[in-house]
Amino acid sequence: MIHYELNNNDEAYNDFTRSIELNRYNASVFRQRAELHRRAGRNQEARDDLTRAIQLSPGNFALYELRAAVHVALGNIQEAAADFLQFTRLVDDEEIISELEEFLGDFLESIDMEEKLFMQIMEINYEK
Repeated sequence: MIHYELNNNDEAYNDFTRSIELNRYNASVFRQRAELHRRAGRNQEARDDLTRAIQLSPGNFALYELRAAVHVALGNIQEAAADFLQFTRLVDDEEIISELEEFLGDFLESIDMEEKLFMQIMEINYEK
């Protein structure tokens, strides 16, 4: 796992995959491999590894936060919201929850703005 710490992503990926082949019940290894997938822009694979990690460790709030970020990157807003909600149910830190609520408010507001812009563009194109 030293390759992960040294940012040798290909070797680290191989290490994590071998580790998973030897023990498919280690949530931490799935999480770390998911991080590598995210770094490489392979968000679907990251989501799959995080889903497996959550199955193995459903009380680990950090996994929900990470998977929510992956869902956002994939454009899966409802799934991201569900994971953020589960995260807030599990975490016991009001400051973290407050920061998350602020982020979600800003994020949802930006989506609303994008949707309004899209609708305006559609109206202009429809009028032509």
